[in-house]
Amino acid sequence: MQKSFKEVLNIPSFFDFKSNLSSGITVGLVNIPLSLALGIACGATPLQGIITAIWAGIFSSLLGGSKFNILGPTGALSGLLMGFAVLNGAETLPFMAIAVGLSIFICYLFKWYKYIIFIPVSAIQGFTLGVAILLVLSQFDFILGTVFIENADKLSKISQAFTNNISISLPSLLVFSISLLFLLTAKKIIPKIPAAILISGIGILVAYLSEIGILNFKILSLNNIYSDFEGNIFQNILPHFGHLKINKEFFTAVAAVSVVAILETLISARIATEMTGVKFNRKKEMIGLSMANIFSGLMGGIPATAALARTALNIKSGASHYVSALISSICVILVSLFLFDYFRFIPLAVIGAILTNVAINMIEFEHIKGMFRLDKVSFVLLFVVAILTVIEDPIVGILVGSLISLLRFVSTISKSHAEITVVSYSPEINSFRTNILNYLEGEQEGDILCYRFAGELTYITAPVHLDYISNIKGKKTVILSFRNLYFMDIEGLQNLNEIISTLEKNGHEVAVSSISETLLPSFERNYNFRQLDTMGLVFESATRAVNYFKGEQILEESNLLEEPITK
Repeated sequence: MQKSFKEVLNIPSFFDFKSNLSSGITVGLVNIPLSLALGIACGATPLQGIITAIWAGIFSSLLGGSKFNILGPTGALSGLLMGFAVLNGAETLPFMAIAVGLSIFICYLFKWYKYIIFIPVSAIQGFTLGVAILLVLSQFDFILGTVFIENADKLSKISQAFTNNISISLPSLLVFSISLLFLLTAKKIIPKIPAAILISGIGILVAYLSEIGILNFKILSLNNIYSDFEGNIFQNILPHFGHLKINKEFFTAVAAVSVVAILETLISARIATEMTGVKFNRKKEMIGLSMANIFSGLMGGIPATAALARTALNIKSGASHYVSALISSICVILVSLFLFDYFRFIPLAVIGAILTNVAINMIEFEHIKGMFRLDKVSFVLLFVVAILTVIEDPIVGILVGSLISLLRFVSTISKSHAEITVVSYSPEINSFRTNILNYLEGEQEGDILCYRFAGELTYITAPVHLDYISNIKGKKTVILSFRNLYFMDIEGLQNLNEIISTLEKNGHEVAVSSISETLLPSFERNYNFRQLDTMGLVFESATRAVNYFKGEQILEESNLLEEPITK
C-alpha cells in the first residue's frame, strides 16, 4: 500500500502532540538546569548551554532517525570542550559546533561512522569513567564555595582546594551535600517528579532569600560569577568570525568531539531501541546529529550529542514520537523567554550537585563489575584509559585504549587455531582428532596427518602455522586441508610456499585438499601448489586424500575429516 505524503514526511498529528505533551514538558523542565550546568561544565556560559538544548533539540527531532533521542550539552563532551575552552575561550565553541556538524556530515557521506563502532567497549567505558571524574573535579569550586584562579585547569583546582581550605564555605558544602543526597534518593522516593527541577527551585529560593538578607548566611549563585546573565536566546545568531582560530589543536579537538558525539548518539539510540522495541534509522540520525551541531553553533551554542539520561527519562515519561523532543525544546524556549532571569539565583553548590549526579549516572557500575568477573585485562585497560583521560587528555585516553585493544586482538588471532586428524595405516589403530598443540606436545602418533587451517591465513597467522608444521616429527604424509579457511592475503599465499617447502624438506609427503572456489584462483598463483596439482596431489576433500594414500576405495565422506572445525 502506497504511503501518504504525511506518512513519508512523518508529520506529527494532533494525537501525537497530545500523547507526548507530558513527556516533552517533563524533559524540557529537566533540560533547563542540566543545560545550564553542563554549559558551564563545558567551559561555556549558562546561556550557551540553554541555546544548545533548544536548537540541537529542534533539528535533531525534526531530521534525526530516532523517535526518542534527546540532544544537548552532555557530560561526555565536557572534558574535551572544557580543555579547548580554557585555552581558546568560550567564544570559540560555536565554531567548534559548526565544524563538528560538518565533520559528522562528511562521516555520513563516506559512511565512516560504521567504523567508529570498532572502538572497544573497555576504551569507551574508561573514557566515560574519566570524563565523569573530570566532571566532578571541574565543580570543586562550586561544591566548596571557594574562588579559584580563572580558567585554572583541573589539577590546579585540586591543588587549590587542598591548599586554600580556609576559604571553604560550609553553607555551600552543606547545600551541595543535601542536594546530592536528594538527587540520589529522589528516584525511589518521588520517581514521577523531576528531581533536578525541584532541587533547582528550592535552591533558587534559598539563594534569593540569602541575597536579600532574610537568611543570615551567604551562598554563591550564578549571579555572582555571571554578571551578564541574560535570557535572550536569539541574541547570538551567527557567531563573530573574529573569534575563529584555525590551528592544529582546533582540528584535533573537532575530530575527537565528532567521534564521541557519534558514539554517544548511536549508543543512546540503540539503548532506546532496546527499551522500546522501536528501531531507529542510523543514516537519518547521523544527518540529525550533523544539523543539530551546525545550527547550535550558528545560534551561538556549543557541540551537542545525545544525552543518555534525558533520553531514558523521555521514554519513561511516555514518549512515543519524535514530537516529544520537539515539545521539550519549545518548553525550554518558553521558560527561557519568561523565567530565565530567575535562574541566575541557582546556587553554585546545587549546580555542583546536579553535575555530580550526572557523573555518577554516567558510570555503568554493573558493566564494570561484569568486566572484572569475565575479563580482567579489559578491566585494567578501562582504568588505564580513565587515568589517561583525567591526567592527560580524553582523546589520548581513547586512542591509547584502542591501540592496546588492537594489539591484544592481534596477539589473540596470531595464536592460530588448527586441528589435526591422525590416521594410521594399521586397521587396528583408530583415527582421532585433536588440537595441534596437544598433538605436538604428545607422542605424535599416526602415519597420515590432516592439518586443518581455520579462519584466515595472513601475515599475522601464517608464521604461527609455519612454526606448528615445522615441529611435526617423523616422516609422515601431511594433508593440508583448507575447508575452514575463509580468507588469505598475499603474505599468507607467500607463506604457503614456505609451509609446503618446509614439510618436503623435513621428509614429509604433502597433499592439499578442500579449497573453496573463492580461494582457488589465489592458490593457482602459488608455484608449489601448481607442482602438487601436476602430481595429482590436490583433492576435493580430505577423505579422498586419505583414501588415496591408504589405497582404499572411497565409500563415503568421513565425518571425522569433513565436519566443521571445533573451537
